[in-house]
Amino acid sequence: MKPSILFLLLLLAVFGKTQSTFRTTSTLIDLHSEIYEKSNGNLLVTALTQSAASSPASPFSFSPAVHEFSPTGDLISAVYFADENNLNGLFAVQDKLLLTPDNKIYTSFFVGASDTSPAKSGVIKINDNNEVEWFTKVRTHHPSISSFPMTGLSNGNILAYTRSPKGFGLSILNDNGVLLSDERVVFDFLSNNNIPVTRDLVKTQDNRIITAGFVNSINNQNISDFTGFVATTNQNGLTTNVHTVDSVLIANIDITPDENLIIVGNRLNPGNTSEPVVIKTDSSGNVIFAYVLPYYGNRNKLIGGKTAQNGDILLAIQEVNYPFTVLVRFNPDFTLKFSKVYPGSISAATPEITELEDGGIIFSTIQDTESNGMTVRRTILTKTDSLGNIIGVPIKEACFDDPIPIEIAFTNRSFTILDSSIDTFNPDISTFPIEILDGNVTDPPFPLPDFLLPDTICLDNCALVAGLKNEFADTWDWSVEGTTVDFPQSEEPGSLCWSEPGDYTVRQIISFQNCLDTFVQRITVLPDINLTLPDSVFLCPDENLTLDGYSQNATSYLWNNGISTSEIIADTVGTYILTATNGYCSQSDTTLINILPFSQDFVPSLSLSDTALCLSDFPLSVNASLMSSQSGYWENGDTTPLRNIFTPGSYTFTATTENCEFSTTLNLLEIDCRDRLYLPTAFSPDFDGINDLWKPEGTNFTATELTVYDRWGNLLLHSTDPLPEWDGTKNGEPLPDGVYVIVLRYVNSIDGTVKMVGADVSLIR
Repeated sequence: MKPSILFLLLLLAVFGKTQSTFRTTSTLIDLHSEIYEKSNGNLLVTALTQSAASSPASPFSFSPAVHEFSPTGDLISAVYFADENNLNGLFAVQDKLLLTPDNKIYTSFFVGASDTSPAKSGVIKINDNNEVEWFTKVRTHHPSISSFPMTGLSNGNILAYTRSPKGFGLSILNDNGVLLSDERVVFDFLSNNNIPVTRDLVKTQDNRIITAGFVNSINNQNISDFTGFVATTNQNGLTTNVHTVDSVLIANIDITPDENLIIVGNRLNPGNTSEPVVIKTDSSGNVIFAYVLPYYGNRNKLIGGKTAQNGDILLAIQEVNYPFTVLVRFNPDFTLKFSKVYPGSISAATPEITELEDGGIIFSTIQDTESNGMTVRRTILTKTDSLGNIIGVPIKEACFDDPIPIEIAFTNRSFTILDSSIDTFNPDISTFPIEILDGNVTDPPFPLPDFLLPDTICLDNCALVAGLKNEFADTWDWSVEGTTVDFPQSEEPGSLCWSEPGDYTVRQIISFQNCLDTFVQRITVLPDINLTLPDSVFLCPDENLTLDGYSQNATSYLWNNGISTSEIIADTVGTYILTATNGYCSQSDTTLINILPFSQDFVPSLSLSDTALCLSDFPLSVNASLMSSQSGYWENGDTTPLRNIFTPGSYTFTATTENCEFSTTLNLLEIDCRDRLYLPTAFSPDFDGINDLWKPEGTNFTATELTVYDRWGNLLLHSTDPLPEWDGTKNGEPLPDGVYVIVLRYVNSIDGTVKMVGADVSLIR
């Protein structure tokens, strides 16, 4: 089964050939990969594979593998190599491939050490059917993983580099796999603790082989500090010179059309960080130019590089644990042609890059993906056109600044060549097909400044910044216009809280590969609805309360009894809840209504009822009777229940129970208590029926005693009749005309006062 392939064909005429672009995944490949183009246009890719674990011959090891792809990215074949007689398998870095002009294929690897067998390195020759033609072991001078570059010599032999303390090994094999020589180059300036790694090599037109690599610190053995080296070997396999450069980990070298060298690697900085560096030298090691690339972000960078057919410099830059790769193309004078970003890698593996015959650029990266519930690692091959474009694959421009020139100098070093004995160990190496696992690689999206916030929010609320797409951005710059809100400058800023109403602008600016991108969100913070209902209210019997929850910031209301106006009349015991909203925000407020149940005992009683009184009845005392739990007061503010009243009027006493007032009013009316008495001054007792009798006239009196005297004081009449009258006689005998004295004693029938009045009365006959 073939792996899933993401590609579209782009037909361009480049160098006279049809150029295709694609992006494809190989299967379960780990560590470095190397890419060669066969004469038929197929692509050979080498790397390690874990598929060897399915073989009984090597159940726990990695093994070298070769994948062949068509020019359009289709997987044609995939095989790995294992020693059927060695359970340790071929555990090693198999990242170097040699494809000669006549399509002979050689691959190298490292055999892991066991209790009974030391570590070994070897070269395999593969025929056109991906079968092992021969295998030859060459000496490995150091029992650790080895980077193992090879090249063909002009006489058809093969020169292979292996790892060695203080230097490297040089092994020459003929085309039949016979080991002709196995020498060791020792750098005199290194100690036994220094183990150089040969990373890459090129062959010049005059058949010199130039190899490059790095060694841990020459001076202090600090593994985080490296020294790069460049060594030249002649066509007979004899090393002729060695140059070193401090604090540079060399990843690749290549030769330009004018036979100068392009050296690509990382310059190491304090704090164990690194920067991509590109150096151009002549064949003698003299620096023509050296630049640090202004690469952005805070992760360590890995760089791979080659030259194009026209002398352009191609670079693939990968940050550790960062799923993007930057492809940069410079002109031969190192002026920028383009820089673009691709979805790509997560591994700390140096990307491989080269230009194919059709002018397309191909590079490899490594990415993890899920397959059958497992995390597996795959090598991704990406082929672009000469301008870095791929049909159907998203690409972003990188805002690359001008490279920064730096001062770098190479130092000539002394070395020694030692002969070594030839080991003839040759295990039985066979090929096994690689099991192709299903599983698509999902590329991460490029970071964007977009985010989600509501366009309207309520006062004193917080909104979580969501929908972020800024993962893997290099920097984040958050700001809020119109407020002093302090936004954390981070990938996920969290929540924004608003304490003042108004209109605000939230902005995020991200940088990605030095390009700035901005997203803006406008937010309206609505004012508080601000309901102000009382917490609780105590009502008295027969009392009600109008609860008014009106707010100028609310548009609708709803009470818990279903009434939808801002006002409600509360006249029963219970909880009144109002919810007001403005269409976005809502606020509730609650009032608890309590009502005192009525009792007649709450009403104070007075010692006097409403009545009408004469002025003479005043002053009088009135007493108010209260319950023991009550207090009270008269309308004049006097709180003493006993009160002296001096005038008629209304007098109210109020008793208080649970803040409720119960009143009793005493109404005292004033009546006219004066008697109305009229004593006639004359009468004529002639029995004509007119004014024959004398008697008192009037109202409001009751006679108690009437006495009549003549003018000499003689008693003529004494009567106690309550309705007295005199007929002008004494003892029945008529009296003569004249003036008589009458004295009347009476009682005021309203107020009961006793009075006596006298008058002169004329008797006329």
